[in-house]
Formats: sequence, structure tokens, C-alpha cells
Amino acid sequence: MSDKLQLFNCGSITYKGNLETIENDSLPSKLFIIGLFLGDGNFGFVFDAPPIRSPKFYIKLVFNFAAQSNTNSNIELLKLVAKKMNLKPQIYIRKSGMIGLQYTGETVFKYIMPFLAEYQD
Repeated sequence: MSDKLQLFNCGSITYKGNLETIENDSLPSKLFIIGLFLGDGNFGFVFDAPPIRSPKFYIKLVFNFAAQSNTNSNIELLKLVAKKMNLKPQIYIRKSGMIGLQYTGETVFKYIMPFLAEYQD
């Protein structure tokens, strides 16, 4: 911990290893989630054509909400975001190490779009 304090030019602060930490389990507000979504989230459409010859296309709506890196703090934040939207956390980890929430199909229509719709303007 003292090396982290040094990085922020706080080396003169005396660190004692017996600090008690309290986990923040407060649910984030809708505006906080929307603010994060505007910077790190996206809606996408996946067009999938089956290998048969008939001209059928399947459209799947995908909702991604990403955090910056795979850290315990970001995992906890994503869990709180999912809980606030009344969803089970579906956390993905990309090869690059970035983590996020990802939902598709009916979940997007029933939970996420109504959640975001309140502030559509």
C-alpha cells in the first residue's frame, strides 16, 4: 500500500496495515447507470443467416455494458448495475481482459429498454 501512496505523491502519509474497509453495496442510481452506459455501453444487432438456401435472416438485439478492466471493483460494480435493473449478472471477459455485462433477446426488451426509456430524451 505504501508504494501506491508514493505513486500519488502521498509518501509522507503513514500507512498502517490494519485499515478496516467496508464494502459498498449501495445500488447505483439510474442516472449513474445511464452515464456509464453512454460512455461504455452499446446496443447492437446481429444478423445471422442460416446455411440453408432459403432467404431467412435472424436478428438478435445485443446489449453490452462494459467496464474498463477485470478487477474486483469493476466486477462488483457490474453486479450492482445488474441488480438495480433486476437482472442476474451475466459477466463476460474478453481476451483483452475487459469485462462487461451482456444480455440478448427478450431480456433486452423486457428489462433493459424499459429501464433506459425513462430518460430517452
